[in-house]
Amino acid sequence: MRATFLLAVLPAALATGASGPPGPLPFLKFGLVTNQPAAGRARVPLDQAVVQVRHNYGRFSLVRLTDAQESALREAGYEVRIFENPDRIGLGRHSFIVPEGPTGLPLDLTWRETRGETDAYLVRLIGPATDEWLSQIRSAGGEILTPIPSFAYLVRVPANRRPAVASLAFVEWMGPYHPAFKLSDELAQQHERGSLPETALKLSVLIYRSADVEAALNKIRALRGEILNRSPFDFYDVVTVNLSGRLVPDLARLSEVYAVEVAPEPRLEDESSTQILVGQVSGGIPFRPVLGEPNYTDWLAARSLDGSNVTIGYVDEGVLNTDPTGHLSGRVNETACGTAGLAGTGHGHFGASNAGGACPHTGESGTGFRFGLGVAPSVNFINLPSLNACGNCFTNISDSSALARLTVTSNGPVNGVPGTVQNNSWGSGSGDNAEDVSYGSLERTYDLLSRDANSMAAGNQPLITCFSAG
Repeated sequence: MRATFLLAVLPAALATGASGPPGPLPFLKFGLVTNQPAAGRARVPLDQAVVQVRHNYGRFSLVRLTDAQESALREAGYEVRIFENPDRIGLGRHSFIVPEGPTGLPLDLTWRETRGETDAYLVRLIGPATDEWLSQIRSAGGEILTPIPSFAYLVRVPANRRPAVASLAFVEWMGPYHPAFKLSDELAQQHERGSLPETALKLSVLIYRSADVEAALNKIRALRGEILNRSPFDFYDVVTVNLSGRLVPDLARLSEVYAVEVAPEPRLEDESSTQILVGQVSGGIPFRPVLGEPNYTDWLAARSLDGSNVTIGYVDEGVLNTDPTGHLSGRVNETACGTAGLAGTGHGHFGASNAGGACPHTGESGTGFRFGLGVAPSVNFINLPSLNACGNCFTNISDSSALARLTVTSNGPVNGVPGTVQNNSWGSGSGDNAEDVSYGSLERTYDLLSRDANSMAAGNQPLITCFSAG
């Protein structure tokens, strides 16, 4: 009876009303619906219960439906997942709706076809991709680089294979990856204001690895760019260059280039208190052991925790294995990437003590606080002094992938355990909210490293990366 009622209601939900001029069409949603209802509920033919079934994935179907149809399906025991802004291609400041395509792009940063050249395109699918669809794109001649919301992929395609990719039944829209899309928000704003400087900027230029990277580097040199560093990562090489700011648009117009960003300059940032972290606070004041209140060591003991089976790669100015204060002595591997050096501010050693300092000293009179006691007082460290000009660990260039690889391939000196955590008490933001929430190649790098910090080895080597609050 319920199923019969549903089938009667759903067509009515699409009716335009009585005779006369048709009213506005109902707003259509886009989403997935289970092909079977909950156990014990009558099955309803989806092709009669929604406006359109676009694809059957097996357990789910991709559908367009009205509010009334969504409510009726849920009432009938079906699971429904509605996509938010499904027609939007998310490219930051240049996001757009399909099939309309991008609008308002700077004329000097719009794509121009070069005969016979392999170039990058945005390929929008009708819905969530299947392995078979991606395989067909590859068979048609496309190199799939990265997904882009919603339901799109960045694909490098030779000019003569574009029609084959565009004609695939599940491809809804295809358009060029314009040079304007390649600029970071900071550079795009400067370009729009006409304020790109004549002086040199330190830039991160991401070049497709499947392209002729050497040819791209020679083009950069021809622009009088200085190549500072080159590091392979994922489907691109990250190349750090010094180049006049006014030539940034020329970089974006290179077909071999995926993105152009201002190279991040690491800045030291702050830490937090152990007792506050674990909630040992009363009336806004951390517990005071001298008054008989539990201390942080008590909290650890109650949970059989001390960090002894954990090794942290500490990326900073340097951490000394021979600690004059005694808080870290003997637990720091100094052989992975150079010794700490003596020119730093002590930020690295101070931060490492916060993370894993052991403190046998007498507590402060009046409170009992032990200021050198860290979060995990038996943890081991790998010294990675990449922010220390006197060290020899990637001086002036913070190679994120290499530092991650060193972390998971180096062992703690006491526990013999490879690193699984990396601490980065630094950042590149300056309090600008727009900058703090930006997502560029550096953020993407750390996303990928969390799953596999050593792409040179078989399998995945996951890594937890901790950044300071700033």
